[in-house]
Parts: sequence; structure tokens; C-alpha cells
Amino acid sequence: MAKALTVRTIDTLATPEARREVPDGLLRGLYLVLQPSGARSWAVRYRNRAGTPRKHTLGTYPAIDLRSARELAQQALIEVAKGSDPAADRKAARTGAKVPTDRDLVEKVAEQFIERYAKANTKSWPEAKRILDKEVVAVWRGRHLAEIGRADVHELLDGVVDRGSPVMANRVLAALRKLCAWSVDRGIITASPCTGIKAPTAERSRDRVLTDADASAGTWPQPRRPQPQHPLVAPVADRLYRVLSLRRRLPHRARLRSRAPGIWFGCLAAV
Repeated sequence: MAKALTVRTIDTLATPEARREVPDGLLRGLYLVLQPSGARSWAVRYRNRAGTPRKHTLGTYPAIDLRSARELAQQALIEVAKGSDPAADRKAARTGAKVPTDRDLVEKVAEQFIERYAKANTKSWPEAKRILDKEVVAVWRGRHLAEIGRADVHELLDGVVDRGSPVMANRVLAALRKLCAWSVDRGIITASPCTGIKAPTAERSRDRVLTDADASAGTWPQPRRPQPQHPLVAPVADRLYRVLSLRRRLPHRARLRSRAPGIWFGCLAAV
């Protein structure tokens, strides 16, 4: 564990051969930065709301003494806790960049995504809108999409899984991934927080393909085999029995599809 810095400790620190950061054990996040040139400065390290590591320079030492550095660092960390990003704010002020607006608010981005992309390119846009409104916007309303990180996405998906809807969590990730990719393409954000995130659960198909072995196994209940006596009727009755047996083994969806006109005659010819 790092020890609390003192004025005496700082004065006795030797000039390093390579850049070095000395942590203050009294205030977590405050560092004294030592340069090979002999220059010394104060910096605060933290993570913004997106989970990205940031460094905020406070000033040089001894122009800013130890006590003042701790006060400035404490103020910066309080702003971080409120959701601000001191390092980004200073950079924006220095370069004259505009203060971020509400253009990338999650609810506005979701609305634009549905109107400008989903409705024009997908038939299932009502379901995508329902998922985004219920599972994403309801949780992240008021947040900037640029501040959303991988940790936020994992937390969102975990909440869906924990309530007993693992498959829905997969659907949420798919919808959110498309929204973020569209946002990157439009320049709303620079990187997608969904990159590299895998589906929360593995899905299994409910459909089953009937194999030749299944057709000949006879493990399902069979219809009663007719015993016609007429030599002309016997072959047709035998084929009809085999078709009925095959249909009883098909999955429900396959049986529904087999009701299309002409299927019966095809089955009779096949068997």
C-alpha cells in the first residue's frame, strides 16, 4: 500500500532516469509525476462514466504545494463522481471545442435509428423498437451514448438474464449492436461499446430434421396397418400407410408445411 506523501518525502525523491508516477497514499488517484528533466507535476487518474482511464493534470510542483494539490484533486474527483470528465472539459476549453450537446442521448439516438434506418431497411423494426424502448432506453434514459462502455453493456445484459430472460438478452445485444454500429457510421460516437461482447447465452434450434434412420426406426406410435385383400388396392394402401407413418414422425411445423397442395402426391410417389 502506498504511503501518504509528505513535503520531506517529496524533497528527498531523486530524479528518475525514466518518467515515474508516485501515488499519494492519503488521497487515492493523486500522483506526483517525476520527469527525467527534473520537472515535477501533479496529476489525478480516474475512470470516466464509460470506464475509460483518464489523467487530469493539476499543475506543477512546487507552484502547487502538497496541500493545494490534494484540495484540487479532491474537487476533480467530486466532479467525476457527478458524471463529469475534468480532463475532457479542459481539452475542450483549450481547443475551443463545443460542449457536448444532447445529440447523443440514448433515447434520441434510438428514435433516429428506428426512423432513419430500421423502418427503411428491416421488416422487423417494430420488434426492434419495442426491445430498444423497453430494455435499453428505459435503463439508460438521459445518458450520452458516447459515455456508455463495455461494462455498462454487460451490466445491462446481466440484468435481463438475472430476471430469467437469457434469450431476450441475446435479442437486446443484437439490437443494441446494430444501433451502435449505425451511430458510428453516422459519426455520433467514435467506437461501439458492443465490440467484442459475446451473446449472453447459447441458443438451440427447436426444429428437428427427420433422417432416414428416424423414418425406418419406427420408434413413434404407428397408425394401424391396413390389410387389403384386393391385389390392386394393396400397393396403394401400403404406400398410404407409410406416408401417414412419416407424417406422424415429423415436427409440428413440418406437418403444417406439408399441408400445401401437391405434397401428398409427392409423398406417395417418393415412397
